[in-house]
Amino acid sequence: MDSGEMVKAARGKCSLPPSTKVSGVSIDSRSLAPDEAFIALRGLNRDGHAFVEAALSQGASCAIVEQDFKAPRGEKRLLRVADTLQALNDLGTASRARAKDTVVIAVTGSVGKTGTKEALKIALMPSGLVHVSLKSHNNHWGVPLSLANMRQDTNFGVFEAGMNHAGELKALTQLIRPHIAIITTVAPVHLGFFRSVEAIADAKAEILEGLVPGGAAILNRDNPYFERLRRHAWQRKAKVVSFGETQGADARSLSVELGPESSEVKADILGETVSYRIGAPGIHFVQNSLAVLAAAKLADADLKAAAKALARVARPDGPRRTHRHRRQGRARRHHRRKLQRQSRLDARGACHFGAHAAGGIQAPGRRARRHARAWRPRSQAASGAGGRHRRG
Repeated sequence: MDSGEMVKAARGKCSLPPSTKVSGVSIDSRSLAPDEAFIALRGLNRDGHAFVEAALSQGASCAIVEQDFKAPRGEKRLLRVADTLQALNDLGTASRARAKDTVVIAVTGSVGKTGTKEALKIALMPSGLVHVSLKSHNNHWGVPLSLANMRQDTNFGVFEAGMNHAGELKALTQLIRPHIAIITTVAPVHLGFFRSVEAIADAKAEILEGLVPGGAAILNRDNPYFERLRRHAWQRKAKVVSFGETQGADARSLSVELGPESSEVKADILGETVSYRIGAPGIHFVQNSLAVLAAAKLADADLKAAAKALARVARPDGPRRTHRHRRQGRARRHHRRKLQRQSRLDARGACHFGAHAAGGIQAPGRRARRHARAWRPRSQAASGAGGRHRRG
C-alpha cells in the first residue's frame, strides 16, 4: 500500500507524496516497524495522540491523527481524519476488498477461539500464504487492525472474533465477510451480560450474518445448542458442516488416543479418512482439530498436509509441565529458600556471636549459630522479661 491508497481509504488529508511506501498499520508506538503508519486511537485510559512524536521518531511513515491534533512544528508526515477509529475501520474494509482471491475464515466461540485460529494457521501453511490475527486481537479495533495488515496476495486469512455483548459480532463479521465461519462451542460465559445461555448462542450466531453468498458454517454437533445454531445458519442460507464425536457429524473422530503430551486421532473429514497427531494434549484440541480440518477441506487446501502439520500444534501457554518438571521446580525453590535462610542465620550469628567470642568467628557453625540465637545481653533479657537489670 502507498500513501495515496491509504489517504483514499481513510478519507483524510495528507501532505505526503502519493508514492510514499506504507508497510503496514500499527496502534502501538513501542512495537512499530519501519515504514508502518501509526494510528492514534483514543482510549478510555490513554490517547494515542500523546505518542505521535515518538512513533514518527522511530521510523513511522506517517501518523493518522484527528483534525484537532496540534502537530510538532514543521511536521508534515500526518494524515488528518475526522475519527481515527473510523479511519481504521475504513482501512480494514479496503484491505478486505483488495483480497479478491483470499479464502477468509472467521473463528468465534465461548472457548477455544485463539487455539483454533493458531491451529488453522499451522494447518493451512503447507497450502499457501496465511495471514492471521495477532495475539487475541478480536475486538472492535483488533479485527480492523488485523484486516488492514493483510497482504493482497494472501491465500488464506484467518480472523478471530470475540464478544461479550449482543450486537458486537454483527459489526465485526460485516468487516471480515468470511467464506467460512467456525463456532467452536457455546458455554455459560459472559452470563453477566446475557439472560441465558440461549441468548449467548444467538449472539454467537451473529458471525453468520457476514458470510458471503454460498458461505459455510462449521458448527459443533456435540454442543447442546447445535440445533439452535443450525437454524440460524439455515436462515442465512449457509452450508452447514458439523464436527464432533456424534454419529452423523460431517467431520467426525473415529478413534482417539489421548496422551500426556499429544493425541493420536483417526477421523472422517467430509468423506475422507485421515490419521494424524496433535502436538498438544486434551480432548478439546481433538474436537477443534476436526473443525480446523473441515475448514481446510472447504478452503481447497491440501487435507493430508494440513493433518500432518497439526503435529506442530502446541498448548497456548507453552510446553506442558510434567511431574518431573514440577518436582524439579519444587526442589529448586526449596533449595533457594534454604540458602536464603542460611545466609540470614550466618549474618545474625556473625553479628551477635562474633562480637563476644574471643577473637571473633568468621563463619560460625551450626552449634555457634544456635548459641548466637539463644544469647542476648543481660539488659535485653531483663527488659524483655519486664524487669530492670543493671550489669555490675
